[in-house]
Parts: sequence; C-alpha cells; structure tokens
Amino acid sequence: MKINHTFCVATCLAALFAAGCERDTTHTFRGDLAKSFNKPTPEQYLAMTASPNPDERREGLIGLAKSPRASEALALYAAVAGNEAEEVPVRAVALGVLGQSRDAAHLPVIVTCLDNDSPRIRWEAATALDNLPGEAAVGPLRRRTIADEAANVRAACATALRHYNRPDVLTTLARALNDPQFAVRNASHKSLKELTTLDLGYDPQPWLDHAAKTETP
Repeated sequence: MKINHTFCVATCLAALFAAGCERDTTHTFRGDLAKSFNKPTPEQYLAMTASPNPDERREGLIGLAKSPRASEALALYAAVAGNEAEEVPVRAVALGVLGQSRDAAHLPVIVTCLDNDSPRIRWEAATALDNLPGEAAVGPLRRRTIADEAANVRAACATALRHYNRPDVLTTLARALNDPQFAVRNASHKSLKELTTLDLGYDPQPWLDHAAKTETP
C-alpha cells in the first residue's frame, strides 16, 4: 500500500511540535540553515523532511536521527521507508534508522521492503533485518538468499539469517554455498559457523546432513 508522504510528514510534524516545540519558520530548509553557524535544531531537521527537494529530505532524516528527538520520529521513518513514491536514497536512510532502532513494531515495513523493485532498497532492508531480527523475516530472507537477482542482496540476506538456528535456515544457507558469487558463499559460510559453532567447509552436503539432524528450537 502506498503511503502519502506529505500527509505522514505533516502528521509527524504536528505531533512533535505539539509536544512543546516552537517551530522556527526562519530557518526551515538547507538554504536558510546555511546562513547560520549554529547546529540545526531537531525541529529544523524535522521541517526539512517535508521539503520538496529529496536531498533536503534525506539530510533532514539523517540530522534528525542523530538528535535527541530521533526516537520520537520513528513513525516518520517507517512512513518514509514504506512510501513507494519516495526517492530511493531517502528511503534508504529511513530503513537504516529503523534497523538501528531495534523497534520490533517496525519490522513489518522492513520485511515488505525486501520485495521492492530497487536492489538498493532490498539491500538496505536486509541489512536492517540483521539489526532487527524477527520471525516474520525468516521466510523472505531465505527466499532472497537463494533467488534475488543482486549478489549483494543475497549476501546481506545470508548474513541476516545468522540469527535463526533452525533446520530450514541451515538448509538455505547450505544451498547458498553453491552461489556463483564468492561474497554470497562467504556470507553463508560465516552464518553457518556462527549458528552451529562448526566449520564444515564450503561443500553444501555436510551442512545439509547436519541440518537434517538438527531439531527445531
């Protein structure tokens, strides 16, 4: 479902300003901020996320993430990450922040982004899921580890699977040892070693045999 970026940003702006912040209308976007030697306030960064300029929206999201108000704006980052109409670099920032937040409430929007048309968005989603694991992510991560067209996405998904010690995940990682790209094979091997504390090499069969004997936790 597409999310109306303008509505979501306006809603978050209203909520945060209503929490006791005074909106500074004299330094709204980057052109105004450049006139001041002071570090932009969280309110100024938040206002930048509503700019018509995607570079300014991205800058606003980055600045807000480093501010004390970041945790209050996670709903905004979720809205941006799930907004199909938003520019890829802007959504990428939002996905990164959601992953670092480790807030399970936003796991669904990250998982949804694994099916995005953009390889960059899929990679960011997989990377975020390495920081924010959850059962809802297992199936999509397994599928993308084997079938994604982008090698860096397959590798990132294999890395994210290191959190799930279960036979189906071990089997997927073992199959990925046949991937034509070394980065994917290496990521899968590392995850297998971390999950099992074993090193059975890069031949899939010993791992498949081990997975067959592994009980589901």
